[in-house]
Formats: sequence, structure tokens, C-alpha cells
Amino acid sequence: MIAHQRLIGSRRTLCNTNYTQTPRTLGLKPLGFFVFGKGIMTEQDKKKQQDAEFIREHTLTAQDFRKMILEKTERARVYSQAFSKREIAQEQL
Repeated sequence: MIAHQRLIGSRRTLCNTNYTQTPRTLGLKPLGFFVFGKGIMTEQDKKKQQDAEFIREHTLTAQDFRKMILEKTERARVYSQAFSKREIAQEQL
């Protein structure tokens, strides 16, 4: 850390403030309230975690998708058979 010098009038004085002087990173002072402690979850973090859990629970695998399609086709086949039986019964009346 480097103590900066400041000109006041014609005299040079040392500031009490120390700053980190690295070319790529900011010091902690300019960051202000953006520096958070570890382990503290904000509302945004909780929302992201809930969204990730929801997606994980409701995402279909390839096997689940195939099973769902097969069940739908079976229901459609049964419905089609019942509908044709109903039409035949109405024609006979």
C-alpha cells in the first residue's frame, strides 16, 4: 500500500488514507457496499436457487419423455376405439 501525498498550499502533507495500487483490481474503498461477506444469501440468490431446483425437478429425461408419448398414444387409441363403438351403436338405432 502506498500513502499518497497531497499538496496543500505550498506544503506537502501525507494523507492518512492508504489505497491499494494495482493496475487490474480496484481497492476495497471504491467498492463500498458491493463487498459482501461469505455465506450471506440475498433474495436474488434464494430466487436463483429455487428456480434451479424447480427446473431440476420438472425437467424430463429422454426415457420420461418417451414414456409420456407412449401413454398418450395408448390413451388416443383407447379413445378412438370407444368413439368408433359409439358411432356403430348410434347407427344401429
